[in-house]
Amino acid sequence: MQWKVGETINSVVAPENATNVTYAWSTSDSADGEFTTIEGQTGASLAVTADMVGKFIKLNVTGDEESKAEAATTEAVSIKVEEMTAAQTGAKTIEVLLPEAPAGDETYTVIRNNTEQTIASTAVDGNKVTLTLDTAIKAVEYTVSSSNEALSDATFTGEEAKLVEIKIGENLIANGQDASKNYIYKAAYETLDQRGGEYNVASFDSAVCSAGTVTPSKGILTVERKAVLHSEAKNISAPIPSDHITHFGVTGAPRRRLVKKLSSLTGNKISYLGFPSCAFTVGKLVITRDGTVEGVLSGKVLKGLEKAGFSPVNP
Repeated sequence: MQWKVGETINSVVAPENATNVTYAWSTSDSADGEFTTIEGQTGASLAVTADMVGKFIKLNVTGDEESKAEAATTEAVSIKVEEMTAAQTGAKTIEVLLPEAPAGDETYTVIRNNTEQTIASTAVDGNKVTLTLDTAIKAVEYTVSSSNEALSDATFTGEEAKLVEIKIGENLIANGQDASKNYIYKAAYETLDQRGGEYNVASFDSAVCSAGTVTPSKGILTVERKAVLHSEAKNISAPIPSDHITHFGVTGAPRRRLVKKLSSLTGNKISYLGFPSCAFTVGKLVITRDGTVEGVLSGKVLKGLEKAGFSPVNP
């Protein structure tokens, strides 16, 4: 008969009323090899343990009047395999589901592309064990094994984290959401992956937009920028205050001269935002295609513009 780890071998002695019975359990690497006594195992039963895997077990019994008997040698002990499963729960975390709560001293080996990482559990909740890797999980197959040989290996295919949401203040912009008429200037932000975990964004340049679609790409949030609101507003729906909008009513070459004069008066460089807005920026000022300046103009700058022939007009 073949026994498995975790099972118990029970012996039956005849006659039932035999007295002064002693038991000696022993193991060997082969059925006809030399057997070695298992120290401390002198009872009528034997619990099969992991160190007996591959061994052959034999029982010798003695009793009164020099009676003795030898039980038949068992087949080699095999591992009693219990299923263990694993699944990705975060950018770096794996949840392992065990048949029962672990004893507490197990370690786990995670294998990816022949690269191994051995770690202890970072959190245990009943029979659920959480493992946290050193690096982010990739879109490849992973194998998780336990130091408990009675547990099967578990495999799963990883999924790389993706940026799906950007929280700004108490507001939220979803990936692909139309950002029309939303204005933000370097507000506090939080980025989330598809499992609700924190997504590490390498760059978050210019969360400033008035049109276009928020598009995370390769960890970088890019938006089509048309207008800049010079404020520390954290409400993405805040409109540009009316006193931050000055209409000059110039297009074409006069608008270009207005832009150059603003650059001269403020000491800031000129940038062209291109199609479809066709706007210019001078520092934090935006000059739209119809000659409107969005941003704060100081009294000194307004006087300089008037001397150059640019005066505000009613829209």
